[in-house]
Amino acid sequence: RVRYSFKKDLVQASGHVKFKGLDLKTGDQLKINSDRMKARPKLKQSEFIGSVTGVLERKRRYEGDMNFTSRELFFDGIQSLANLEGDVF
Repeated sequence: RVRYSFKKDLVQASGHVKFKGLDLKTGDQLKINSDRMKARPKLKQSEFIGSVTGVLERKRRYEGDMNFTSRELFFDGIQSLANLEGDVF
């Protein structure tokens, strides 16, 4: 289920969320699965909550991909920064 509030610039999703995005600074692809998601598209910020799993696929193949799991992930697209919290692996 997905809800979008244009006035609040807020996207909310729940129930087996699958996200695929591109980091505009690096060209890396980010694939994330979680239970819930909140995003602010204009601010380029996303928060993934509950059973977060994903992979960062590097544009430069020699850098290697990175798989991760956690309870929460906060992604800031402007700063090209991801924060993982809780049971990080």
